Amino acid sequence: MINLLFIGYGSISIKLIYNLQKIKKKIHYFILSRKKKLILKNTAKSNITHLKSLKNIKNKKISKIFICNGSNEHLRYLNLTKNISKYIFIEKPLSDNLSKFKNIKLKNFKSHKIQIG
Repeated sequence: MINLLFIGYGSISIKLIYNLQKIKKKIHYFILSRKKKLILKNTAKSNITHLKSLKNIKNKKISKIFICNGSNEHLRYLNLTKNISKYIFIEKPLSDNLSKFKNIKLKNFKSHKIQIG
């Protein structure tokens, strides 16, 4: 089983999850969201874990991370999740602030595969 972590639960996250379900059925979704209720049609509830904090993800083998929250938090969660998985997808734009991007240390991500889309 593949474990995927989604940070944020907006329209992009939902579309990604639906598209991934068409490709592969054996996926467990960890969704970090402030929303009180997650609604995913055609998804078994046993395949979804709703997280309120990243602390709850420890000891889980996460294959890939999808950062799909507000653009003002993208770089923050990139730094927070760099030790969880080497494969990270970030919803565009990368950041809402150029000075935040300049402060990020890219040498800490040399072994990572980061995609922006």
